[in-house]
Amino acid sequence: MTTRLSLFSLRVLEVGWLVAAFLVPLFFNFYGHQVFEPDKATLLRSLALIIGVAWVVWRVETGTGRALVASPLRWLRANPLSFLAILFLVWQGIATLTSVSPWVSFWGSYVRLQGLVTTSAYMIIFLVVAHFLQRKAQLQRLVAALILAGGLVSAYGLAQHLGWDFIPWSVAATDRVTSTMGNPIFMAAFLVITSPLTLAQLVAKGDQMRKGFSWSLIWVCLALTVALVTQLAAIIFTQSRGPWLGLLAAGFVMGLLFLKTTPKSRRRWRIASLSFLAALGAMSIFILLLNLPHGPFENIKGSSPYLERVGSLLDPEVETNRVRLLIWFGDSVGRGVMGLITASPRYLFLGYGPETLDLTFPLHYPPDLAHYEARRSIPDRSHNDYLDMVVNGGVVGLVIYIALLAVFFRQAWRAFVQSPVPQRLLIAGLLGGVVAHLVEVLTGIAVVATQTYFWLFLAMVAAMATWNHEDKEPTDLQERLVRPILFPLYLLVSLAAVASLALAHPVAAFSSPPLAVLGSFIWLSLGVLLLAATLRGPQRGGGFWRRPLLGATLAVGGLLFLIPILSVSVADIYAQLGRVYYDRGRPLGSALMYIKAARWAPHQDRYLLYLGRSLTEMAGRTSDAGLEAESLEASQLLSYEEGELRQLDRSGAFEAAAAALREAWRLSPLEADHPDNLGRLYRTWATETADPERKVAYLETASRYFQDAVRLSPNTAYLYIEWGLVYHIQGNLNEAMTKYKQALKLDPEYPLAYSYLGDIYFAWGNLDQSEAMYRGALRYAPGLVSAQRSLSLVLYRQGQLSLALVEAQKVVDLAPEDYEGHSILALLYGEAGLADQAISHGLKALQLAPPEQKGEWQIFLGQLQGRTP
Repeated sequence: MTTRLSLFSLRVLEVGWLVAAFLVPLFFNFYGHQVFEPDKATLLRSLALIIGVAWVVWRVETGTGRALVASPLRWLRANPLSFLAILFLVWQGIATLTSVSPWVSFWGSYVRLQGLVTTSAYMIIFLVVAHFLQRKAQLQRLVAALILAGGLVSAYGLAQHLGWDFIPWSVAATDRVTSTMGNPIFMAAFLVITSPLTLAQLVAKGDQMRKGFSWSLIWVCLALTVALVTQLAAIIFTQSRGPWLGLLAAGFVMGLLFLKTTPKSRRRWRIASLSFLAALGAMSIFILLLNLPHGPFENIKGSSPYLERVGSLLDPEVETNRVRLLIWFGDSVGRGVMGLITASPRYLFLGYGPETLDLTFPLHYPPDLAHYEARRSIPDRSHNDYLDMVVNGGVVGLVIYIALLAVFFRQAWRAFVQSPVPQRLLIAGLLGGVVAHLVEVLTGIAVVATQTYFWLFLAMVAAMATWNHEDKEPTDLQERLVRPILFPLYLLVSLAAVASLALAHPVAAFSSPPLAVLGSFIWLSLGVLLLAATLRGPQRGGGFWRRPLLGATLAVGGLLFLIPILSVSVADIYAQLGRVYYDRGRPLGSALMYIKAARWAPHQDRYLLYLGRSLTEMAGRTSDAGLEAESLEASQLLSYEEGELRQLDRSGAFEAAAAALREAWRLSPLEADHPDNLGRLYRTWATETADPERKVAYLETASRYFQDAVRLSPNTAYLYIEWGLVYHIQGNLNEAMTKYKQALKLDPEYPLAYSYLGDIYFAWGNLDQSEAMYRGALRYAPGLVSAQRSLSLVLYRQGQLSLALVEAQKVVDLAPEDYEGHSILALLYGEAGLADQAISHGLKALQLAPPEQKGEWQIFLGQLQGRTP
């Protein structure tokens, strides 16, 4: 039975996908810790929840949806793409159940938030659009939302390039623009999906101009031209090569489809299509020649950063290319993602689970990767979406995905052949966007915005494949439940709220993050309902509400699932406040904010890690007199308020930090960072305590934690350095040397390994070997002050005073406020009999000296001044 509520639910479905298409690429949360990806995912999940509830209401009110149960084979033949999408989701669910970290695979990682829940959101939007996009007006509205979002994203990118960015980001985006995506590659990856659609619409509107002059068409063509030029310019300014290649592939597909669309009688259009293909072919040949070693265009490659980037596509020594190759294939020690995939038949078949690459990759980490990226950095994506699919869901998951693509292209071709010219051009644009995405992710990362558009494009083609291409617009229209003026008013209030938040102080912006996030969701839901009330659709229906109990059931069920969805954003805002307090040197305030973040996201280990960092900083600023926290449990710590944190003494703060880090490791037992952080905490605690027995116990505990870290990540050189420092402090120099040499074996260019080995040789009196080690450290890190300082002392001990002075001078050149550097120079100049220079550096050392050493420097300076003629 059709009721007014079921008809209204249909409009809510459409508004839901329109809002998702428009807002997901544009949205970011400046007051969140992550800002971009997780907040886009949270918005998408929230919209999918609204759409899902409306879908269930429609099905229950109308009593439809029994076709799959009654005749599954008939439904399968009629909806093969939907069946494969559901099969893909089911397999992701199986991979989540068998995951090495089911919780992460279900909710998503801290950085991406693209676990099973977000995949389900993609599928909900895909299925709803594929089955409810039934009228041309709906299609036109969706295309307009997609193009408008692409235009706004690219316009902001151009503003960044011109230096007109109105948001004070920590890094100015002028050379490689980032727009609302936070990363130039992500921005380009999004725009290469929207720009083919924009081009297709421009061609379609231009084709309509043949039938007669229309000012409205002129303005539409002008707007589309501006949008297309803006998008292409922004793509160029990102300097992202993978998306460039994706756009080139999309151009070839669209050119061929344009040629197929144009009848032979229209010679000019065929010439234009052939010219377009010829231009793309010439561009491809130029790119190929530009990439040839010692090719004909070698001399011009360095004349522009754009030519240099596009001319280094095939160069394995270029840093970004080298990073990808190392992640994919590894080196002689770690085999990278390929080693991960082939580690066992089980993982090859089932995968490790969605979002688990950063947890499993350390076992196959290639040490050479540390020469190109931060040594503590572990990739959470392989920069190849197809490899990521195998890691996440095994070969089976990839096969299902490829089958889905094959069915999509088959349906797209069938729809293309059967459609009239305007829809042919639209399908060409959609196919171009899909092809661009599939090529781009060969070297890129599928982010929330690109994934949303990818599934939307698939759904639009799947919907059009079922059309009979007759105008399905209804003759009678639904009465408007709300006056249209309310929605523009809603938009004005929304823009005013966003502007006020943008100008607000980062700490004062959200006095109550839970209320702010919940209020934002309620406001978003209100906007969806208001817009749905202004849409036109079928009028006739029975009563308003067929099943009153349905509303209460859906409200309770939706609320239960809404809480964990929104709690991610609440926790992230608290985490951002914690970072603000920490950066301002207020560890107590920072710890309080991270405690609140951990309360809202109790299964997120990252907030506990940050809490441990803040508490460690607090311990360094706290006296020994206070409240100790012996054997503190994480549950107790998370119940602490400001007064209880203030009462902690140094030992209590260290114990609280250890409790936070232990809980973080319990939540994510495969994360090597957690035992590493615990090891460093206990090592620091050992150096801060005056109790000899505790010092020994803390160092032994630190050693055990580093042993666990090395077990989880055996090819990571810095872990051996951290472990070796424990033995160094214990005085076990032989074992410390073993760890340092192991680090050097994994990473022959590791400066700290050379420096610490130099310290051991110096302690043993082997000055020649010590000098060689320090020079090795400075060869790979010329700015390493500690090695520079130690080298000057070695040279002095060798009797090379003049060389020692030269090297010591480099210390203060590198670090003008380095106390030890000025101290060494003062002593060396005094030894050389150069009193004036010794006094100059002695005065600086006196200024920088800790209070307990100032007296010694005053005596030293007095002696020097007495010797000065």
